[in-house]
Order: sequence, then C-alpha cells, then structure tokens
Amino acid sequence: MKRNVALFMAVCCLLCGACMARPSDRAGQLKIVILPNAHQRIVYGAQQLQKTLQALGQDTALVNESGQSPADNMILIGTGKDGDIFQDTLKPHKIQKEGFALVCKPQGRIVIAGTDESGVLYGCMELAEQIEANAGKLPEQLEFYDSPTMRLRGPCIGMQRPEIIYDGVMYNYRYLPETFPWFYDKQLWTTYLDLLVKYRSNTLYLWNGHPFTSVLRLEKYPEAQEVPTEQLEKNIELFNWLCNEADKRGIWVVQFFYNIHLSHPFARRHGLPYVLDIPNDLVKEYTSYCITEFIKNYPHVGLMTCLGEALKDEYDVDWMTKVIIPAVKAGLKPGQENPPIIVRAHSTPIEAVLDASKPLYDNVYTMAKYTAETLASDKVAGGGGPNSHLGEWELRKRLAKDYMLIINVHCVCNLEPFRWGSPTFIRNSMQSCDAIGIKGLHLFPMRYFDWPATADIADPPLMQPERDWLWFAAWARYAWNPYRDAAQEEGFWIRQLGEYFGSDEAGKHILRAYELSGDVMPKAVRRVCAEHWNIQAHTMGQKIGR
Repeated sequence: MKRNVALFMAVCCLLCGACMARPSDRAGQLKIVILPNAHQRIVYGAQQLQKTLQALGQDTALVNESGQSPADNMILIGTGKDGDIFQDTLKPHKIQKEGFALVCKPQGRIVIAGTDESGVLYGCMELAEQIEANAGKLPEQLEFYDSPTMRLRGPCIGMQRPEIIYDGVMYNYRYLPETFPWFYDKQLWTTYLDLLVKYRSNTLYLWNGHPFTSVLRLEKYPEAQEVPTEQLEKNIELFNWLCNEADKRGIWVVQFFYNIHLSHPFARRHGLPYVLDIPNDLVKEYTSYCITEFIKNYPHVGLMTCLGEALKDEYDVDWMTKVIIPAVKAGLKPGQENPPIIVRAHSTPIEAVLDASKPLYDNVYTMAKYTAETLASDKVAGGGGPNSHLGEWELRKRLAKDYMLIINVHCVCNLEPFRWGSPTFIRNSMQSCDAIGIKGLHLFPMRYFDWPATADIADPPLMQPERDWLWFAAWARYAWNPYRDAAQEEGFWIRQLGEYFGSDEAGKHILRAYELSGDVMPKAVRRVCAEHWNIQAHTMGQKIGR
C-alpha cells in the first residue's frame, strides 16, 4: 500500500511539474540570429525583442552568425542586402524605406527582413508586439509587412526658455546646466527616446537661435566661443552621446537655427549686432564655417533653419543657395549621401527658395504650420506673411504637391493645460495631411517653453514624457499609418490606457473621455480666434455656451 501511495505521489509531482512548466521549457531555447558587425539599430532591435521574450518566460540566446538558413526555434534578422533569405522575404511586397517583412512559420521558424536598418528595428518591435498581443506565444503562421506613410515623424524640444535671458535677444540661449539642467539628465533622455522609438518616431528636433558655439570647437574663430572650455567639452560629449543613443533607436537628431544670429562675443569683437537683417561677407564666412564644422563633427545629425524673421526676404534665396547649401556640401565625407536640409516656410518666399535650391541639392524639405495660426491667419491682419494673398492652407497644398512638405503641429497653447489626446481626431488629421501629399510630421510638445515640465501646479513638477505620453504616442502612431482599422484601434488604445491606469475597464472609460473632449477646443478655434503670435486667448476666461 505504501508503495502504491509513493508511486501515486511521484506521478502527481511529475504531472504538476509538467502543468507548471513554461511553454518555453517545452519548446527549448529560441535562437535570435543577427549578422556579425550588425548595425547598432539591428542590435538594439534584437535586444528589445529578446527582453520581451525573456520577460514572458522564453529562454533565448542572441548570437552573431552568418550564412544561417531558417531552422526550428530560430529568428533570422537582417536587411535585404544581407542575403538571399532576406531578399526573398521582401520581394513579394512593395515596401518603402524603413519598412519590413515579418514571416512566421510553424516550429518557431521566423524571418525579419528590413529594407534598411531602421526597417529591421521596426520589424523586431512588431514581432514583440505580436507576441505580447498573443498571450506571450510566438505566432504559428504569419506573413506581415509594413512601412511608414510619413517619411519624417517626430517631436521638437526647445533649447529655449519662456524668458529672454541672454543680452535681450530672442531665441538665443547657450547650452549650460543653469539654463537647461534637464539637457544633462541622461536618464530623462533615455526615457524619452524609449517612448519615441516605441511608437516609431524617427526624428527629434532641437530648436535654438545659434546652437553652434554650444556644441562645436570653432578653431577658425576663437573669439566666437560662448561657453567655458570645460563646459564646452562636456556639451560635446553629451551631444555625441545623445545623437548615438537616438541613432541606435532609428531617430535622426535635427538641429534648428535662425538666420542671421551670431555668437554674441563674436558680434561684439567685430562691432556687429547679435542679429542681422542684411548679410555681409564676414557673417557669410562665419556662418558657412559653423555649418560645415557641424556637418563634419556630427555626420548623422541634420539641420533645419528659419530663413526669415530677422533676415530680410530679398536675401533669403541667396542665403540658402550661396551659404547654407554649399556649407553643408563642404562638410560631407566622400561618398556620404546628402542629409536632408529642412527650411521653414515661415516668414520667407518659400517657393522661390525651394525652386532655386532644387538644382543644387536633391534632399531639401520644407515645413509649415498646421495649427490655429494657420486656420486663423487669413482673418488676422498680417497673419499670412509674404504669401497671405494665396491663403495659408492653399499654400500648404501647393507646397505638398510640388515639394517635400512636413507639417508642423506648432505651439498648442490652448491645449497645454490639459491631458489632451484624442486618437480619432489625430488619426483624421493625419489622413487629411496624407491626402494632399504631406511627407512628414513635426510635433511640438504640449508645453514647449517649460520642457520637460507640464503646466500642472505640482511639487515636484510632473514630466511631459510621462504625463503626456499619449500626445506623443498617437501622433507618431498615425504618422506611421493613419489608415488603421477603427475598431482595432479602439482595442489598442484601451489596452495602452489600461496598462497605464491599471485595468482595461479603466482604459475603456478614459479613452471615451479623451475622445469626447478631444475636439472641443479645435472646433472653437475654427469659429473665433483671438491671438498674438503663438498665444491663443480661449482659455483666458472664455465661456462656451450651449
């Protein structure tokens, strides 16, 4: 009898162990294979996929091997140029830049093929999302391919302050710990970059009047140095770190500058104003040198510029074609592709600038506002600038048709006090943009001048990457693809909000609140607009009747 009981207990233990065993224990180790010397974006994507699998209990190994063919329990990762298996995976589909194909077959045979390194990264992220949505299981049978609708997708951060603190000049701020303490917080940057890559943003813009002296050693013009040498070295180290961390996530850092703004010590030494409206030979040479050195030192960083506001319109074409474009070309390494140059349509004869630039440079974008200023500008005296006779929206349609236009969701002063984020409104906005041929999204944060703090009265301050995550997530998601199925999107956002607030039931109610309240202020702006520059008056005591 004792023997039978002992045998029964042993069988029970074995059965219990079998029931509690993870699927990964039964399936064996899953091998994730990337090529030796793979690009850091591919390495990063494979690592994120591995983390997802390990968190779900899957035993994985990330290995560097070449010449592999699909086998059981293996994920092969690479670009179309990395071998026939990846080319064959991509061939059946018309996939654009940054796109990918994901093929899953029984027994854990999986191939992730990207049109480029960013495509591979996004393919890894897609598989991780598919596994999480499938209760932690690998898809048994799947053929999925995708690529972005908008070529450039990302937010900006102002290296600017709400007050003017540097010699009374607007937009000019040196990169210093006392001015921008958050700029030196690597953990904050990491959190924000992780948020951006999660939703497939691929650009990050830094706005400043004259940033070059804060991140470059200008040996030709030592009198231009504005930052103490020790601090300058720290800035260069930090800027390189930021650009590298962004690049591994497929994010292109773009440095913005105004024209013609000068280093203040340089201007004083040469008896010049800090900001010029008419160029001269010295400032042409100085600005050209700054741009060339920037391209040489940061080959994976782009440039965006505002020709207008200070510089008189009649000089804009020459400044773009005889200073900026030649300076960028002079900084390129042999064989390096022309990086995009982005020119704001604001306060400049933009069509003349773009027409003159086309024969000289094959990768010029322009950027125009897509907010209340645009909607109201035809009704506000002087709001349209040099192109007001066209109508601001008509101008945007012309730019989208004839050039590479990025839409700028500019300062949203009426929304910034609120936790605003209506996925349906944002999806419809991106569909509208795509319909007229817009190629990119440039997104201001909810509260621009106080980044990274929110508008809330709180001690310590609330941080925008955490409080306003939905703002960044929804714009980026629909810049990638604004034509997602509405019912599936509702489920997606319920899960996202449920994860953030504790349950899918909470997510459902919070999503409904976002959707119901999301278009109140945008609709009000269409009917009445009291504005000065970027400031709207709707939240200053206005009452909305029935």
